[in-house]
Amino acid sequence: TLPTLLQKSVNPILHSPGWISGVKASEINGYGADVVNLHWVCDALISVAHIGRITRPVVWTLHDSWTFCGMEHHPLNDEDLRFKQGYSKHNRPEYLKGLDLDRWAWQRKKRHFSQSMHLVAPSNWLADKARQSAITGNWPVTVIPNPLDTNTFKPIEKSLARTILNLPRDKKIVLVGAFGSVMNKNKGFDLLAGALHKLSLTETGLKSGIHLVVFGQNQPVEPVELPFPVTFMGHLSDDYSLSLLYNASDVVVVPSRMENLPQTATEAQACGIPVAAFNVCGIPDAVDHERTGFLAKGYDTDELAKGIAWILEDQDRYHQLSALARAKALSEWAPQLVVDRYLDVYRQAIDHHQSQGLQ
Repeated sequence: TLPTLLQKSVNPILHSPGWISGVKASEINGYGADVVNLHWVCDALISVAHIGRITRPVVWTLHDSWTFCGMEHHPLNDEDLRFKQGYSKHNRPEYLKGLDLDRWAWQRKKRHFSQSMHLVAPSNWLADKARQSAITGNWPVTVIPNPLDTNTFKPIEKSLARTILNLPRDKKIVLVGAFGSVMNKNKGFDLLAGALHKLSLTETGLKSGIHLVVFGQNQPVEPVELPFPVTFMGHLSDDYSLSLLYNASDVVVVPSRMENLPQTATEAQACGIPVAAFNVCGIPDAVDHERTGFLAKGYDTDELAKGIAWILEDQDRYHQLSALARAKALSEWAPQLVVDRYLDVYRQAIDHHQSQGLQ
């Protein structure tokens, strides 16, 4: 949108000013709902001002850090502390040029979010950030993972899945997926490429036995230099195709630099497929190290290569990882479990609202 063009930032994460509202607070209040559950509110869905005018109990499920940041949906890195300190002239980062619209957006949130809302974070990492925020630090925060249809994402015969998708049956398939994964630096495709290059130099049976599959991305115009054959699956538009693809793979890699609770990791494990990823952000909530996958030291491509090999090299260990991955999905992400936890949060939000004498 036009306002974002008046600020120049090296932070590549999406920026949303939250100043246009397609839905008015009066409409929401008029429904007479017992509780309002907000999720994604940007792209002119509802403005900061109208969120602040909602008079019903509000539960806000966080999918990023936008609620307590400025315009940015996540801080640039761990050194970016404005969301903790408050956005002022004195802590404006050097990389920010033009108008400080992050500060303008944060000040609007500080003014309009005068009544606390009950936050739900899908990961402990995001919950901790909300608790450290100058805006939401005193708000109640509950960690509840995103629900997952474990009847759709479930194990099926690997050879059948590969036959249907026309993927090689005699290779170890390494799967990576995210929209625009090759071009989006945050998704870490460059880190995966580095790990695969190191894996190709190791003296193991994997050296010539790996086939990379990428989904959520068409084959780029500029060829990507990789040491193994690669198939680009493009965008898959339904969960059944996604489940089939997970089941066709041997390991799913999530090489992201920043993630909340990565859906590729939870969906893969529901299909019984172990995950290799970095031990950063919300990923440890999704993957249990050496139980349902492997967590490498942050952005260490040597360790990521080691983790992929560790998952694939031992067949008995692989079967154990696969079984534990499926069990984790059933015990943590099955819909009814998540629904029950949300119902408890809704009751807390309603009780708090009434105790404050709010209408």
